[in-house]
Amino acid sequence: MKGGDISNEVPLRVVVTLDCILDRAPTLKKVLGIPVFGEESSYNRQSLSLFWRFGEKYGYTLELVGFGYSKKEMEEVFEDLNNLGTNPFNYVDR
Repeated sequence: MKGGDISNEVPLRVVVTLDCILDRAPTLKKVLGIPVFGEESSYNRQSLSLFWRFGEKYGYTLELVGFGYSKKEMEEVFEDLNNLGTNPFNYVDR
């Protein structure tokens, strides 16, 4: 609202990729003596905190986007962030 009038102004939107909030570490397991390489992902809490403060301070709408991920995987990440209580994002898309 500006001066008591209802405003149709849309807040600015910032698009954040999933890679910005994930920490990835290579893993090595041996299965029947054969090395199997993998990758372990975890959320970077410092990045999530930064995006939370950024969105609140400047009034931006934050959208989480993942390239190479399905819609279901992105919704699972969004739900996981909600369950952790550290979800600064308003929307999720693939």
